[in-house]
Amino acid sequence: MNIKEEGKVGSPPPGFYQVLYRGKDVLLKKIRKIYQEPISQSYTEGANNKLERYFKTAVTYYLFKEHVYYLVKNRSSIINL
Repeated sequence: MNIKEEGKVGSPPPGFYQVLYRGKDVLLKKIRKIYQEPISQSYTEGANNKLERYFKTAVTYYLFKEHVYYLVKNRSSIINL
């Protein structure tokens, strides 16, 4: 599902979302890959400073209920909604 809405209060950022459940309410999942390049540094003599490159995965869930988006942090927040 492609969400293009921007600027509404509580709406998720624009982008493509995976639809996990579609019924009266809609449960959406967003997966982002964040590129990181930390340099490990050591202050001892002869230490090898090295550059590590990897992608960190960030997953967020949204529940669309009664024309409002809710950020889902855990299972109990879905039950409370």
